[in-house]
Amino acid sequence: MSFERNFGPLYDRRYDDLKDTIRWNIELARSLTAADVGRALRERGVVQQRVRSFFERYDVLALPTVQVLPFPVELDWVHEIEGVAMSNYLEWMRSCTDITITGCPAISIPFAFTAGGLPVGVQVVAPPGADLLLLQIAHAFDHDGWVDGTAGLATLPA
Repeated sequence: MSFERNFGPLYDRRYDDLKDTIRWNIELARSLTAADVGRALRERGVVQQRVRSFFERYDVLALPTVQVLPFPVELDWVHEIEGVAMSNYLEWMRSCTDITITGCPAISIPFAFTAGGLPVGVQVVAPPGADLLLLQIAHAFDHDGWVDGTAGLATLPA
């Protein structure tokens, strides 16, 4: 909804200048009913409660930043992963978008490199309010040489 609020006026004035993905996002937001929004808010509440339960047992969650290796810049978005079609431009980065609805702070840190030398990130998520912990973790990676590759990061197969 905030996307539509921020970019809706641009959509109305300069439709032809917008990328298809931007148009799609605004049109989706405009098609939602109050019932749709209410359902989404309830589902978000369930997810946030499950995440709070997770953090009662664990300090942080680490997961891939995205589900694919870096792809050519000419490609707007990944349309398929391991034979599974992505129905829209957000699905290929679902590990990021799913974390967003939790309300938890997250940071992406370079973690490995492809055979071609491109970085692959790990996303570290902490409980709400633990932003400083994430910055400390990122600093530890940076301080120990992880980011510049001097700590011997793994090279992923092509």
